[in-house]
Amino acid sequence: MAANMRMKGANLILPKVDRMLGAHGVTPLSPLFDPALIRLSLTMPPTLKLRAGVEKYVLKRAFADDLPAAVLTRPKSGMRVPVHSWFRNELKRTADDVLSPRAVKRAGIFDPSRVRDLRRYRTGRDGIRLWMLVTFELWRRQVVDREAMSTP
Repeated sequence: MAANMRMKGANLILPKVDRMLGAHGVTPLSPLFDPALIRLSLTMPPTLKLRAGVEKYVLKRAFADDLPAAVLTRPKSGMRVPVHSWFRNELKRTADDVLSPRAVKRAGIFDPSRVRDLRRYRTGRDGIRLWMLVTFELWRRQVVDREAMSTP
């Protein structure tokens, strides 16, 4: 749970929300990341957090009188990352550099022809695959090859 909060929340969701809202002069509040609430949630038994496939069980029960049933029972949807737009615009050059045939061949992990096909971006699923490949390759360079990462 702590790893999920740190990796997914603090490093993925919160920075995106901060940037999106900050660009419009809005300061977001993240009540589920309140330190007291986090400490409380870490002491709760797992059955209060997940029960019969219902996530955030205790939270949904706490607000059952204040929220419509449609909100409480809707399926999880997640936050979509706009990779389609990114790989056609601001991340195109980065992806081309990171996943160049020479770089892919040098790393020796993935099939360069398959990566080249993904870079052509033919299906909607190619975007998320490219995202995973780019992030993996940047991680691999930094952690395995111990390359210093420069920021663009």
